[in-house]
Amino acid sequence: MLAVAWPGQLLAANRPSYELTRSTVPFLEGLFGAVLTTEALVRLAVAAVMCIMEVAMYVHGVVVDAFLFSLQPSKPILLLLTIVLSLYLLRKGARLWSLEMKA
Repeated sequence: MLAVAWPGQLLAANRPSYELTRSTVPFLEGLFGAVLTTEALVRLAVAAVMCIMEVAMYVHGVVVDAFLFSLQPSKPILLLLTIVLSLYLLRKGARLWSLEMKA
């Protein structure tokens, strides 16, 4: 189901460079998740996550086919929560052992 939904969402939203987006976004999400977990470059990772979430909000708003969002809630609650928490991390920054605090 998920293997059909993600490419279908991108095609329905008429995203440019569909193949590149389909293959790189899951990898980048995992990479930024790892960076946030290690608290290495939090603000840089959060800025990238917010860009991905903005595109996800666009796709969620443009695509109207309910089959493509069968595994997701009808309202973009998780996307909004991710953006709000990202704004908090962007403002708060990282802890004392972060690379960005040493610079």
